Amino acid sequence: MLATADDAMAHDDPRRGAADPGGAENRPALPFAKAFVVQFGAETDARLGKVTGRIEHLQTGRRSRFASVDDLLACIMTMLAGTEASRDG
Repeated sequence: MLATADDAMAHDDPRRGAADPGGAENRPALPFAKAFVVQFGAETDARLGKVTGRIEHLQTGRRSRFASVDDLLACIMTMLAGTEASRDG
């Protein structure tokens, strides 16, 4: 199912979880620490058979290039693991 801009906006409502300040419900559904910009190269095809580009983690500014969907997912996992490790430690 394809999400629309309206669906994304519903998750960003700052009033969401107001009944439990400081609790799990007060955390944003789409936290900035998990936000990325993905830029696909010109040779990327619509079916994602060939995928190239770069990804940037918005919170840290870390960037990485990828040459396949697997590379892209590995970059995301690495960057998310780094933010969770810095938060826990």
